[in-house]
Amino acid sequence: MHWAALRNQAWRSQWPLILLCGLLLLVISEWTHLDWLVQDWIYDEKTRGFPLRDHWLLQQVLHEWVKRAVIVVWLSLLAIRIWGRGWTWVQACRRPLTYLLVSSASTAAMIAWMKHHTGKFCPWDLVRYGGDQPFVALLEHAENTTRVGQCWPGGHASTAFAFVGVYYALRACRKPWAGKALVAVLFLGGVLAAAQTLRGAHFLSHNLWTAWFSWLFAWLWALVFRLSWQEKF
Repeated sequence: MHWAALRNQAWRSQWPLILLCGLLLLVISEWTHLDWLVQDWIYDEKTRGFPLRDHWLLQQVLHEWVKRAVIVVWLSLLAIRIWGRGWTWVQACRRPLTYLLVSSASTAAMIAWMKHHTGKFCPWDLVRYGGDQPFVALLEHAENTTRVGQCWPGGHASTAFAFVGVYYALRACRKPWAGKALVAVLFLGGVLAAAQTLRGAHFLSHNLWTAWFSWLFAWLWALVFRLSWQEKF
């Protein structure tokens, strides 16, 4: 078999790894106490709240400002895709760039939809952490609640994690950039996830699920767009 075909087959067969990571994450979120250990450490029993919930760095900078900045980045990429046809690299990366725009937008939209329809509560909503709602496990149906939870998976972390498809996009046109871009996206997503966890807005597993779904959706869209590995730009 041709080497290029082998490479394409290799990345298309990532589904066992994606599935394995999903099962591992399910075990961690459902049958371990990791979420509770992290949140108990952050929670202040004396004040019955999360001390960093309204911190300006976490709320304003890492929540509001970063969200707006990422929207500007996405719109800029869209503008380049539409009006940058005269640029050589845009011509060479037209399909991967279109893929990245579709993948990132649809991933963010899907996670937002899931967040509003899965009925899971944020830590700060729970009785255990000064709220008024019972804990509802991932595989449980919400009962005896006075409102609908809207916290799983983590929404804000998808601001960055939705762009994990940049790895597939750059492997299709600029291989040397792919790994560095992926690390940057994962780093920013990790920072945003940590900020929300420190505020009491999400359990650790909520954001890990966001990262996993982002990976899954990016991989599926890469299949739809039939992206392939390229050695050179």
